[in-house]
Amino acid sequence: MTYTASAGPLGLQGRHTWNSTFTINDLAYGLPVAALDKITGLFSLPEMDDLRDPVVGGNGEVIYPTFTKGKTITYEGRLITIDGEGLYAYRWQMLNAFADQSNEHTMLITPHPSWGSGGWTYNARVLACDIDDEYLEQNLETLPSPYQLHFVLSVRMHNNVFTQV
Repeated sequence: MTYTASAGPLGLQGRHTWNSTFTINDLAYGLPVAALDKITGLFSLPEMDDLRDPVVGGNGEVIYPTFTKGKTITYEGRLITIDGEGLYAYRWQMLNAFADQSNEHTMLITPHPSWGSGGWTYNARVLACDIDDEYLEQNLETLPSPYQLHFVLSVRMHNNVFTQV
């Protein structure tokens, strides 16, 4: 598959790098990896107020102009490593990368290196980074590794602007 940035930001097929410090879904280089299972909101329309009043003396409502707001993007996946000690170290690496919840940072979305180059960025603030302290149900034959923790990361875009790089 060949990718060009004109196709728009990638979702589950892309590598998502936060503030140049932590990459989610970087499947090109083996373990450890933060593998994505689901992204919610990346391709959603932004939120907006629904400003309206009832019609006086009649049926229906009067609709008023409004402005769009931001939107929340939620990444769900698994941290996967080759051993238990590495798993907990990788968890702390992810938590530290997303620890600043006061400021906006940049998420860079790029394709797998064999697909092409280019990409997209957006700015957002971290709302939550939850990493369950429970091994996922699996057996020792689970590939690529039985050492996996589930994570949920939510970030908030203040607008709905993706910038091509």
